[in-house]
Amino acid sequence: MLLSRVTVVMALATVALLCADGQEVDAARSSSSAVGVVAFVSQLPGNNEEIYVIRSDATGQQRLTRSRRSDSQPAWSPDGRRIAFVSERDRNPEIYVMNADGTNQRRLTKGAAVEYKPTWTPDGMRIAFVSERDGNPEIYVMRSDGSETIRLTESDGVDDDPHWSLDGSRIVFASELDSGGWALSHAAPDGSHVEQVVRRANLLAQPAWSPRGTPIAFVEQRNFKGVILAVDSNGANIRVLTRLGSNSDPAWSPNGKQIAFVSDRSGRQEVHVMNADGGGARRLTRSRAGFSGAGSPHPSWSPSGKQIVFGDTSTGDLYVIRADGSRRRQLTQNVGDDLAPSWRPTSG
Repeated sequence: MLLSRVTVVMALATVALLCADGQEVDAARSSSSAVGVVAFVSQLPGNNEEIYVIRSDATGQQRLTRSRRSDSQPAWSPDGRRIAFVSERDRNPEIYVMNADGTNQRRLTKGAAVEYKPTWTPDGMRIAFVSERDGNPEIYVMRSDGSETIRLTESDGVDDDPHWSLDGSRIVFASELDSGGWALSHAAPDGSHVEQVVRRANLLAQPAWSPRGTPIAFVEQRNFKGVILAVDSNGANIRVLTRLGSNSDPAWSPNGKQIAFVSDRSGRQEVHVMNADGGGARRLTRSRAGFSGAGSPHPSWSPSGKQIVFGDTSTGDLYVIRADGSRRRQLTQNVGDDLAPSWRPTSG
């Protein structure tokens, strides 16, 4: 009995993202449920981007990709076991997938076109992405092994920013209309039953379907400023959520009750949180110089909804902060700029 207890303790103690010498260990089964895992992109000297993971307690940083060209846009599978990403290792951006520890990297799309923005179905069976294989950006869907690719949209303009509904039955996306203006629409994964939700003269972008099912948050560009709005999936009840400053990057909390976003309403770019109806907006971050430089803070919620990871573009580092704005702590401290953090869905 004593031996078995010792064995269990030793097993638990070894479950971490990295050993002290940097060798890989399984992060998926961390002994501490409060410690999550964050994937991110680090821009190394020479502007080469690579994908890393790190635990939310700032330990166990691990480099997952090693190529002579950029790897970016990491997207976790819903079970946290795989990461889809964009790689230029074959000279043009293509969609790849790998295990959460960086092993078994394989190319899913093959061709000379630019392909990017992979996003998983909630069941992890399919991946939507943007491709320019037909001459302009269009939305496509494929199985997670790269087979059975379907073209979802067909237009002469831009179709961009695919985002799945919670049940995986619909994909919302932004479209530049052939007749002028922009629209948000959603469709079934086979491209059928396309429904236009919102139409505007201004640029529409970054649609995000609420975990609660009905509301879709999105950004509209008005007079060179971003305004975050929400609309029901049937096109009803359009409401303005932000009225101050320029706003972007709406990210729903896991319970759908709050939205994290980026705003310059204080005079500089900072991460804020508001209620789903736009009320109760509050500033979470207070950086010394405001966020600046390339990229966005890209706020990402922990699965518990208690914490948010973001990139401080003024310093090039990642930070974690509680959803109430307390306990900000530095996550990375690398030579290059760390960008596009994404919290593992099944941890933290």
